[in-house]
Amino acid sequence: MRKPTWIPIQSGALNESIADAFGVMIKQWGEGKCPKTVDQADWLIGEGIWASDVNGRALRDMKNPGTAYNDPQVGKDPQPAHWKDFKELPLSKDRGGIHINSGIPNRAFFLAATMIGGYAWEGAGLIGTAL
Repeated sequence: MRKPTWIPIQSGALNESIADAFGVMIKQWGEGKCPKTVDQADWLIGEGIWASDVNGRALRDMKNPGTAYNDPQVGKDPQPAHWKDFKELPLSKDRGGIHINSGIPNRAFFLAATMIGGYAWEGAGLIGTAL
C-alpha cells in the first residue's frame, strides 16, 4: 500500500502559516503611528518584494491566497485558499508545497481574525499561542 506523500507537507504548510500569522500580527501592531485592527489591515506578506516592472503586490496575500502576483516574469501566485484546492507536489517543488499550501491555513486565520474582530493579537492570535 502506497503512503500518501502529502501528510508531512501539511505540517510544513501549517508551520509556514503560523510564521505568517505572527508576522502579520507584528506588522499590524507596529505599522504606522497606531496599530491596525483586522478590518484596517492589508494582510499582505512581503509587499514591496517585486521589482517595479513585475505585476505583484506582495509575496503572499493571507486574505486572498493566489492573488499576490501574476506576471509573465515570475508566474502566477499558486497558493490555494481552500482545502479542496490543496496541491500535492513532489518534494523537489517547494519541498512538496509547504509555502504554496500555507495559503489554506493563512486564509483560515484571516477568516477567524475578521470574525472575532478587533486586534488580531487579542483575538485569533491568542488561539495560535495556545498551541
